[in-house]
Amino acid sequence: MCTFIKNLPLLGLFAVAGLVQSTTVSADDVFYIGNTVIGPNRTIEANIFITNGTLTVRGVVEGNIYQMGSGGVTVNGGLVKGNIEEDGAGNILVTSGGEVEGNLDENGTGNATVQAGSLVKGEVFESDGGNIVVDSSLVEGNLDEAGGGSVFVRNGSLIKGNVFESGPGTCSVDKSSEVEGSVECD
Repeated sequence: MCTFIKNLPLLGLFAVAGLVQSTTVSADDVFYIGNTVIGPNRTIEANIFITNGTLTVRGVVEGNIYQMGSGGVTVNGGLVKGNIEEDGAGNILVTSGGEVEGNLDENGTGNATVQAGSLVKGEVFESDGGNIVVDSSLVEGNLDEAGGGSVFVRNGSLIKGNVFESGPGTCSVDKSSEVEGSVECD
C-alpha cells in the first residue's frame, strides 16, 4: 500500500528519518510511504522522497529520487533524469533498458545493479556491504565500491570510466566486458 503525501508539514517525518538531512526540499517535491509505481505513461516533474517501500519507475522522473528504510528503487524500462540515492537496506536496480542520467548512490547494505541493456550516464557508488553489478549494460561514469562488497562487470558490459574497489571485496571483469579506464582493487 502506498501513501502519497503532498504536504510540507509532513516533511518533518522524513527529516527525522534522515531522508532529507542534506537535500534541498521544495513545495513541488513528492513524498511516498510504501510501495509505489510510476507507470509507463506518467511523468513526475519533481524530486521524489520515499520511505519504507520500493519505488518502481516505468515512466519518467525528472528530478532526483531519495529512498530510505526498507524497500529500494527499481528503474524498469523507465527514465530518471536526476540521481538515485538509497540509504536503507534496499537495493537500486536499473533493468529492462532503464536509463538514469545522474548517479546511483547506494549507502545502505543493498546492491547497486545495472542490467539487461540499461544505461547509467553518471557514477555508481556503493559505500556499505552491498555489491555493484553491471550485467549486459553501459555505465558512462566510474564504479566506486568502498564498503564490504565487490564489483562485478559481466556479459558484454562497457564501463567508460574507472572501476574502484577500496574495501575488503573483490573486482571481477569478465573477458566479454570492457573497462575503458583503470581497474583498481585493494
